[in-house]
Amino acid sequence: MEEILIADSLRCYQQKNWENPFSLRGLPGERIFVHGTRDQCRFLFEMLSGLRTPDAGHVQVLGQGLYELPEHELAMFRREKIGAIPQEGGFLPEFSLLEQLLWPLRLAGQEVEVLKDRIQALDLRYFPTHNLYNPAKRCTVRTKSLAVLVRATLFQPKLIILNGTFENLDAKDTEIIWEQVPKICDPGTCFLYLSSTPIPQQFSWTRQLRI
Repeated sequence: MEEILIADSLRCYQQKNWENPFSLRGLPGERIFVHGTRDQCRFLFEMLSGLRTPDAGHVQVLGQGLYELPEHELAMFRREKIGAIPQEGGFLPEFSLLEQLLWPLRLAGQEVEVLKDRIQALDLRYFPTHNLYNPAKRCTVRTKSLAVLVRATLFQPKLIILNGTFENLDAKDTEIIWEQVPKICDPGTCFLYLSSTPIPQQFSWTRQLRI
């Protein structure tokens, strides 16, 4: 089975707690939980998604070395092949969720119908789609978290990386969110969740790793 993600002997010298090289292989269908400090998870997220060049080691996604690509090609590859969502969710407070979900589609020359079809296909529970028209700062944490799931799957990538995106939810919303995650993970998707908090028990994990 061909590996979707290969991260080999990654080092980050700016992170003092990064004592040992970190390696990871991600196969189709795997659900991998990686535990580390907030800073470790942030640096790893950036290296795995092509936002930061590792001080040592290399990253391949779908057979492509991330840091072999020119910057503009890397940006397009990341947008269309990797569903990478930072810890804060990446939504700007003043803009509506809908505008921010549509922006990457417009960059790729796709239409609003793609977003509507994707939301309908996911059939997410407790997702008030009318709230997508509100500025992000006026939406609930749960709505923004569910919107994160939508954005992570816009281009139906084979690799999804979330950096502690659901750490600040209360118990009820945490349960609701993790119920939805299997809907975004088709059988060929490798799902990677980085977090400084204990492993979510509401989800079935293939592996657990520590940085």
